[in-house]
Amino acid sequence: ETLMEMALARPHTHFVGVEWHKAGVGSLLIGIQELGLCNVRVVRGDASVLLARHLAPACLDEVCVFFPDPWPNYADVDRRIIRPEVIRQMAVSMRPGGLLHIATDVEAYAKWAREVMREGLLPEKPASSTIEINSSMPDDHDAVGDDDEDDAGDGDAGGDVDSDDDDDDDSDTFGSLISSATDASRQSSAAYSPASSLRETLEDVKGRAWIDLNSAETGYLEARPAWRPVTKYETRGVQELGHNVFDLCFQRVQPAASAASDG
Repeated sequence: ETLMEMALARPHTHFVGVEWHKAGVGSLLIGIQELGLCNVRVVRGDASVLLARHLAPACLDEVCVFFPDPWPNYADVDRRIIRPEVIRQMAVSMRPGGLLHIATDVEAYAKWAREVMREGLLPEKPASSTIEINSSMPDDHDAVGDDDEDDAGDGDAGGDVDSDDDDDDDSDTFGSLISSATDASRQSSAAYSPASSLRETLEDVKGRAWIDLNSAETGYLEARPAWRPVTKYETRGVQELGHNVFDLCFQRVQPAASAASDG
């Protein structure tokens, strides 16, 4: 429902939902048909595989990971969608200025996400890098997205995923990728780079690829951004279980090769 709400609010943005479980895919497809949405496509599979093998460089405007499975057991941390190799893949696929948005109600996972992102952050935030959480996102992106409701699946690596958290539910959603995934938008994303050298490799983005847009005091956004709908899972967690929700945002840095080419 969250992906469909976003697609309704931004009709000129192309979303591609990434979902692992059949039930989540089926529910999303039914909703798309009922609402007559023309700006949503659905991929059943692993989001990390989609990033690594099927997306052109610099084609994503946003990557949203909303309430992913925290995989709390230490033996399973390599199945978390927020992990170093996946973040590097996101950086390869994201356009300069693109936004990575993570939301979770598991504080340990939020801290994990910050640690994973730390090695890729610029040492100092540029003065011009700010985020207005009360504004809506622009409706001119091409997009890949995923449903993050209670019956949805998870895009982490591995087979069927069942959350091991204390809530005993199926809230193990990958979240959403927002990107240009149609053939036409892939063509436009290829033309986006001013030079072929901008088709970065994983080796190129092992350095500082991100700007931290979060509060210097808390490490998180001060409130839920207006563009992120409140999910059913989030509402239940806050109202019934007393959970806190942590939103984190990071912006993709303009690649050094781009600056050189533009100069």
